[in-house]
Amino acid sequence: MPLAVEEQLTMRELLKDPIYKQWLKKMPSIGAAICPSGKPWRVWVQKRQGGNWARGDFETYRQAYDFMRWHLGLGVHDVALTCKIKEFRPPVVTDKSLPKRVIKVKGGPDRFVWRKRYHIPAQIGQNPLHEWCTYCRRPTIFTYFTRHHSHPQRVNGNERRCAICGIRLVAVRHYR
Repeated sequence: MPLAVEEQLTMRELLKDPIYKQWLKKMPSIGAAICPSGKPWRVWVQKRQGGNWARGDFETYRQAYDFMRWHLGLGVHDVALTCKIKEFRPPVVTDKSLPKRVIKVKGGPDRFVWRKRYHIPAQIGQNPLHEWCTYCRRPTIFTYFTRHHSHPQRVNGNERRCAICGIRLVAVRHYR
């Protein structure tokens, strides 16, 4: 496993961010998407730093969230609550430091609204390889692998992949 993965932000560090913590608690909608196994939610657990990742699949978000919280309480190194069938963007927040946006209203006065931005939890001095993983629903490190715990066969070592779920960087939308 590449050294850079050792520097990945853990869920415990991410949950110190109140916006991310509140967003993660809220049950997301996966709409009419169908998961062949009937269990669209997956929790990855890494017991110790640099160790192997174990996984569990769940039918409901509440089951997966409770399982994740239970493992965090046990003192594991890292966990991730992922969705196997739908991508998720980062939390959206109103940013009053940005100038207001004008909305033209036909037949009425113009409205001014605060601009919104994506909120991606970060820490000072974090590894610059962190990107928002749309399936893991968190910032993770995307780096090069020839073997990955989420893929049974060898993978193309020339593509950057999420250190947790294994999705290729070119396959996910980039958020800043």
